Amino acid sequence: MIMERGYILKISSLVTKRMTFVMIIAAFIVTTLSSCGGNNVDSSHDIPLSFTAHTEGLISEKSPNDLPLSTQVGIYVTAKDADITHSYYINRKYTSTSAGVLTSSDMIYLTTGLSYDIYAYSPYTASGNTSGNIEFQSGTDILWTPVYTLTNVSTDNQNVVLNFQHLAAEISFNVVLGEDYTGSLKSFNKSSTITVSGFYEGAILNLSSGELNASGSTSVSLSGSGDGQGKMMIAATCFVPTQGMQLKVSIIHDGETYNGTITDNVRAGYLYNYAITLHSVKELGISTTIDDWKAVQGGTGDIK
Repeated sequence: MIMERGYILKISSLVTKRMTFVMIIAAFIVTTLSSCGGNNVDSSHDIPLSFTAHTEGLISEKSPNDLPLSTQVGIYVTAKDADITHSYYINRKYTSTSAGVLTSSDMIYLTTGLSYDIYAYSPYTASGNTSGNIEFQSGTDILWTPVYTLTNVSTDNQNVVLNFQHLAAEISFNVVLGEDYTGSLKSFNKSSTITVSGFYEGAILNLSSGELNASGSTSVSLSGSGDGQGKMMIAATCFVPTQGMQLKVSIIHDGETYNGTITDNVRAGYLYNYAITLHSVKELGISTTIDDWKAVQGGTGDIK
């Protein structure tokens, strides 16, 4: 009985040692995994990044501006020169406050002495993924900033300035009644509408290159307000620009429909204003001239 007990005790002791050994290995594995995790941050040398963000000129304005208050930004961080698919931080959401400062409830921390590439876009969308391809719908003012490289991170080098570019363009219309207009309704009201078709339905942003891959086709119904004196202002809307853009325009006024086509080469970051005149004959013809500036006068057009 004594030998049996001793044997049993000996086995128990071996089991205990083996369990301890297994626990040590498990702890080692956990430590190793955590050090190889997505953030690549040494907890004893972590530095919080500080962000400010500006645009090269808000659409319809001519000078750089801070991001509008509460604008949401998506941020990716990789090791310097690494592919964006190997990001340490993926689609981290930040929000603009005063003076273009970006804040987050989940701050980005980087390791001192290392160098990183930082990518950003706006507006933030939860569909952002590890590939760095971001989906947007028509009507979105898409902002993107070229890669920002932060070299040798330190307490004196942790500030990131993001200068966004507009990848969308904007279009607006001023509609007036011509002197030869013979319809009974001499001013625009709520029943006066304008529909524009031919916009891309959506686009995918390649965050690394800033390229937009647009697809599909959609129409947009635009509303405006009449001044009671034969003029109607149509609020601007964003769209994905393209060379050789062709838009179908349909205006309904006083029970009559006026149709026409706009053909133009449009560029990102520009506001295109089109002045359209309604005449008695309901055929729309538009020609445009482009000025090389952020706010672009799109010329005039007549509906006859």
